[in-house]
Amino acid sequence: MRRDYEENPPEGARDFRMDLPSNNPEKHFEYIYDPGLGDIVPNLEPPPPPAEPRMIGVYFGFDEHHPEEEVHLEILREHFPSNVEDFVRSDEVRFPEVPDKVKPVLMRFLYTGELKRPKVNACSTLDELYEAFEVMFHLNAAGCYSAIITLTAESHASLWLINLYMSEEETKEIIEEIQEDWPNCSPNWYKAFLADCEYTRVNAMATESKKPLTYDPGE
Repeated sequence: MRRDYEENPPEGARDFRMDLPSNNPEKHFEYIYDPGLGDIVPNLEPPPPPAEPRMIGVYFGFDEHHPEEEVHLEILREHFPSNVEDFVRSDEVRFPEVPDKVKPVLMRFLYTGELKRPKVNACSTLDELYEAFEVMFHLNAAGCYSAIITLTAESHASLWLINLYMSEEETKEIIEEIQEDWPNCSPNWYKAFLADCEYTRVNAMATESKKPLTYDPGE
């Protein structure tokens, strides 16, 4: 835009001065053609408000009709591209009913795409192991129901890690306790989980009995 002007134009001279750009956005306009005036004029209409981001409701429970939380669709699209079409089609992310302590973990997972795993090791108490196992159990059930592969896989891996520090009887005990409190939350994979514990134990015994000789019979 031309700015043909002098700081102090001589008297009687035509002044082409215009307002210089300002940091005040109210002084910046788009220009449109006004057919009524036959001229280009500033568009004084306020710009339309930005579109509200689409939110997807998060439900806990198979018969729940009201979302307990919401997540931005674009966040779900970024973290779960293989699931987002289902989320859009149903306009929801639905999990089975879970304990209140598990809900924040699930919401954090939806917003970050990362599962916060419990910090357990060989020094953890049995109560700590049980607590971690229960949380991961519900997360795994949520992953199975919602078909979110990363949630299912990562929670399953955590269950196996926790199980390394527990005996077979302890594993069965915590599973029975969970199923007593949550009778509708017993996915079939748990039966496979217990069967695999038994298979691992039997297979270890069989492997031990078939160990190759480690000494030289000729000695």
